[in-house]
Amino acid sequence: MGHPLPRIQSCAPSRVLRALVVDDEEPSRQVLADLATEYCESFRIVATAASAAEARRQIAQQQPDIVFLDVKMPGEDGFELLESLPDRDFLLVFVTSFDHFALRAIKSNAVDYLLKPVSIRALQAMEDSLQRQLRLIQTDATHRTGYRRQVQSLLGMLENEAPGRKLILQHTRGFEVVDTECITYLEADRNYTIVYLDRDEKLLASRPLGEIEEELNPQMFCRIHKSFIINLSYLRSFINDGVGYALLTNGVRIEVARRRMRGFVDQVRLFAGNRV
Repeated sequence: MGHPLPRIQSCAPSRVLRALVVDDEEPSRQVLADLATEYCESFRIVATAASAAEARRQIAQQQPDIVFLDVKMPGEDGFELLESLPDRDFLLVFVTSFDHFALRAIKSNAVDYLLKPVSIRALQAMEDSLQRQLRLIQTDATHRTGYRRQVQSLLGMLENEAPGRKLILQHTRGFEVVDTECITYLEADRNYTIVYLDRDEKLLASRPLGEIEEELNPQMFCRIHKSFIINLSYLRSFINDGVGYALLTNGVRIEVARRRMRGFVDQVRLFAGNRV
């Protein structure tokens, strides 16, 4: 048993904010709901949803003031959910693992966000601002219209900037545009990077591995060694015979550095929906 988290003092709320938590990962939903209930005086979690379809039903039934939304869900994602609700009157809070490019877009808008793993302080810090925003969109038609337009604009930017879709790889004769889902693993080669693809091809990119890593989806790609990043979609198994190895579906075996072992295991669990 761990020690209970300390209660952090927050400002007294002016009203209760009815909240819905939408996330396909059950542990993430539960953690956010528990933290909001225990440490935030103004939030009341009225429901949780594991899919866009379930969220749509809960929004219609519960009429929440706030929707905490993880947009990266399998099947119908959060973007499609919001597109299907053009007259939404709730405030939106993105709960995300987006990289810094997408975060820059979010920060430039009025939409609130939480980074995973969610912290108590981050939750409490947004209570007052959400109170003010909600009062405005419920009482001021101009502000309500402006907020909807701002969310719509942000969704367009995020759909294009969400990490892990396309990667531009420069080489000596030009560049290649690669779908990152086709990358099995990447290997550092001094100031270059060898990119291995699922069609038994490889590309030599004239960029260092660390620079390319910043543009990869951190939920899908894992740095297991100073010289290697693997795509977890192609991970078949892990073998430990004194030295740990990641075995990929194409038969390639790559050492997992000891200092990266904990992060590797945690990331695989998250990628697999905490079923490992």
